[in-house]
Amino acid sequence: MLRLYNGASPAIRNKLSGDLGVSSRVLKSWLVAINTVRNICAHHGRLWNRGIGTRPIIPAAEKDPEWHEPFKVRSDNMFGILTILSYLLDRIAPETSWRERLFSLLKNLNDDELRRMGFVEGWHECPIWKRHLANLDQEFVQISGVLQ
Repeated sequence: MLRLYNGASPAIRNKLSGDLGVSSRVLKSWLVAINTVRNICAHHGRLWNRGIGTRPIIPAAEKDPEWHEPFKVRSDNMFGILTILSYLLDRIAPETSWRERLFSLLKNLNDDELRRMGFVEGWHECPIWKRHLANLDQEFVQISGVLQ
């Protein structure tokens, strides 16, 4: 995706990023970060509690407050990457079961592991996640003390 995006004309990049509700600069930073995560996974690297080296840009509070309430989503941990993926999937594949599968994996982690991934107290109040948690079964919502 990153290669296709970089090879596209500025008009196409602007149209694509606009359809996703972000600037072309933000979308490019997301694609670079997602590409980095993909490469770590492809080479069987440890991903869950590490920084990825390339920090995606989080949209500005005045343009997109859902990234900053009740706290600012950080771009230097897996929670930030997962939030970006959730945001993109809302627009690209709203009917996906990705979140259910993610929460099924997360419920096997303890509070310390979740904190090290960037899940902080109150994360579920972030508007990007909150609308999906309401639709999930209670077993997914009650993963651990950090996530409640």
